[in-house]
Amino acid sequence: MLQHFNWDCIHMPMEVGGFSYIVQAVKLNILWPEVCSLKALKASLMAKFIYEDIICFVERAHIPLVEAIVKAAGNAIGNWPYLLSPALLAIQITASRVKGFSLYYLLYGVQPVLLFNILEVTWQMLDWDKVCTTAELLATCILQLQ
Repeated sequence: MLQHFNWDCIHMPMEVGGFSYIVQAVKLNILWPEVCSLKALKASLMAKFIYEDIICFVERAHIPLVEAIVKAAGNAIGNWPYLLSPALLAIQITASRVKGFSLYYLLYGVQPVLLFNILEVTWQMLDWDKVCTTAELLATCILQLQ
């Protein structure tokens, strides 16, 4: 999904520690707020907020994606382009330890029902006992989604 935020700059009635402003960015589809306090409304300070709190947040999400694709590919790393779509779906439907829900559930309010959940007993086909990290969980889901 594309990142789309609504922005607001709020002048606070009392300056504290040199901070006079609150800048708020709200992600519209899930109403997720990001905020920071600023001493002045300058483009350079706004850009720093955007980079550190929004862009770098997206960059941190790359780590589990890449690790999961590499683990799922195993020795056939040249097949990584074929694992990209299953990896994205695995990230979207796998519950997060921090959030307690999948991104899919947070966005749509329902758990996804996949065809293999109905037609096959796939739980026993994969080596779930060896799953210890997020990357291993996502890699196992990628293998299941193929």
